[in-house]
Amino acid sequence: MESLFSLNQTAELLNSFPDPVFVLSRHGEYLAVFGGKDPRYYHDGSVLVGKSIPDMVVPDKANWFLEQIDRVLGSQGLHIFEYPLSGRDVKGLEEGPDDVLWFEGRVSRLPFLVEGKDAVLWVASNITERKRTRENLQQSEKTSRKLFTESADAILLIDSTGVFVECNQAALDLLKMTREQLLRLPPARISPEFQPDGRRSAETAPEMIALAYRKGLHRFDWTCVNAEGGEFIVEVSLMPIVIKGQTMLHTAWRDITRRIKSENALLARQKKQQLSLNKTIMLSGMHERPDEDVLNQILTAIVELTESEYGYLYFYDEETEIFTLHAWSAQVLGDCQVVDPQTRYSLAKTGFWGEVVRQRRSLINNDFAALHPLKKGYPHGHAPVHRFMSVPIMSGESIVAVAGVANKITPYSDDDAIGLQEFCQGAWTILRHRQEHRRLLDEQARYRQLFESLPIPCSVIELLFDDQGLPYDYRFTYINQGLADLLDLSREKVTGQTAKELFGGSKPEMLERFAEVVAKGVEAEFDYNSVVTGKQLLIRCYPAGGATLVSLALDVTASRKLMEISLRNEIESREREMFSRELHDSAGQTFQAIRLYLSLVEDGTIPLAEIPQAMAKLDEEVAEAFEELRELAHRLHPEFLLNTPLKMAISSRCKRFAQRGRPVAFSASGELPSLALEVRSNLYRISQEALNNAIRHSGASHIEVSLQGAKSGVLLKINDDGCGMRGRPEGFGVRSMRERAELIGARFTLESTPAGTCLMVEWRGE
Repeated sequence: MESLFSLNQTAELLNSFPDPVFVLSRHGEYLAVFGGKDPRYYHDGSVLVGKSIPDMVVPDKANWFLEQIDRVLGSQGLHIFEYPLSGRDVKGLEEGPDDVLWFEGRVSRLPFLVEGKDAVLWVASNITERKRTRENLQQSEKTSRKLFTESADAILLIDSTGVFVECNQAALDLLKMTREQLLRLPPARISPEFQPDGRRSAETAPEMIALAYRKGLHRFDWTCVNAEGGEFIVEVSLMPIVIKGQTMLHTAWRDITRRIKSENALLARQKKQQLSLNKTIMLSGMHERPDEDVLNQILTAIVELTESEYGYLYFYDEETEIFTLHAWSAQVLGDCQVVDPQTRYSLAKTGFWGEVVRQRRSLINNDFAALHPLKKGYPHGHAPVHRFMSVPIMSGESIVAVAGVANKITPYSDDDAIGLQEFCQGAWTILRHRQEHRRLLDEQARYRQLFESLPIPCSVIELLFDDQGLPYDYRFTYINQGLADLLDLSREKVTGQTAKELFGGSKPEMLERFAEVVAKGVEAEFDYNSVVTGKQLLIRCYPAGGATLVSLALDVTASRKLMEISLRNEIESREREMFSRELHDSAGQTFQAIRLYLSLVEDGTIPLAEIPQAMAKLDEEVAEAFEELRELAHRLHPEFLLNTPLKMAISSRCKRFAQRGRPVAFSASGELPSLALEVRSNLYRISQEALNNAIRHSGASHIEVSLQGAKSGVLLKINDDGCGMRGRPEGFGVRSMRERAELIGARFTLESTPAGTCLMVEWRGE
């Protein structure tokens, strides 16, 4: 038959193959190489022609290839081999990478000789990716099967007919079935007739399956029944998957029975806690009701909270070990036939119910009729008790009461005991707070009565703060009649009002002082010249908690006036004594010396020629005496202060000393406020006395006087670099300066060292 292709066309056709085509002799010689055009996997193979397989690969691999060639040459048909090749198999690349490539060899015997030799046609296809994909798939199937069989969660398969066709061991364990029992059953057959929502399982299960096919994934909770009739709850995940061309539902169950039961128990506990809270809130609102009513409400509440039939409440005294009954619940009174029941019991005579005190813990007995070594029985006609629970009620470390309940339909649990004790402790706290509240009200009434009866003006003040926490005003929350009289206002007009509302102004009087008392939490006492009342007040403040303080205002106007008069008289008396002494010691001595000189001139003791010189000396003595008298007169009453500003007066005084060669310097800064004559006079006298002391006693080479003014006050300072007081006690001059400062309400400080003395007088206007 005539060939379809020429020899060249056939060669070209072979060369177009993406995979390499080898013509190999029996001994592995590369007689011809075609194809291999896919550059992703192959290099140019034409260089192999003329070489042999043993030339190119290591002996073990070469022998394998030669064995396969020999096998193909000895048989008919197509042979297919899968074989790996790596860099280590190729000569010259033994140290190369270990990556393995997989090939599929399709090998057949050529029906003719090539170059006079038997030959095979070997087509090599790179199947590395396919091989790895297949291995990964096999591994994935293996892993999936392992997960399926070993999963802790139950896994089942539901086919298109809606029955179970496969499951793992976890599913069988949950259902307590064998595979034979479970497979081919629909979900409704392993479910109760009704689900918790009231719907029939047989109707709901197909709906869930249909939703899963429609949505792709559907999760829900489902109640199942095992082979023994026990119910359990699972979280179900349904997801459609394709297995061997058939769509099924992959069904995963997670047992959530314990979780659901815990959640239900938690909800029940929360419901009880809410009920307990509601009862507690109700008790809290019974402020005006007597304790008897509150205790009865507590007893009713503990019966309701524990779902009990009976309840009781006993008070207990640890010192006497005596129980005193408050009351039994109403139902007990109807069922109890005991004649003349006791209301007081000694701990020693109690049976099982007294163990709550002896053991100091809650007690539960869910079979009260059974024999018990601690039971002593109860009197004939006692209400029947089937289940019993009792809890101690504590105050600190002491048991103060005992609550007991009986005959709950279901057994009492530890949660019941915990809930009952928590409620009883809360109720006891409310009772204690009620008692403390009554004591507080009684104390408040007593204090209010005392407050009212105080003859001293008194008020309770609350500080007000802005958003930055700074005080800006204060409110009178209470005042007595004494303060109302002092302010000349009615108590009704003042109570509840702020200082700004009552008196106006941008900054209420005494705000800073009150704020300091509240901030430090300490008592304070200070003098205050009130602009509102026009009186001198002694204010005493006491912190009262939070932003509140109590203030007493003593009117000391009259007493301070008397004190000022007394102090002024004392100062003037001392100054008169001083001036008398200085007049005697200075001008008096000078005049005595003048008189002596004149007598000497008169009796001729002084020669005639020396008389002019003696008269000149006498003239100097008279001038000095006149200056001393003038100085004393000025110090007694500086008349010019009536119309002269303080700064000018002190400056003038300093200049007079400087003109006489005294080392005095004066400086002033700031604007002085308007000063009353008394303030100017005393500040001037203090500066005068300080200068005289520095000049006469300190030996200073430099004396500096400074006067600083501000809107709120004046600061007078006298510094010298003299020898200081050298440990000597304060003399009359210093006491006089200190008293003058006190007289005008100024702060006087004196610091003296061997290097000099600093005197400061700070006066602040109110």
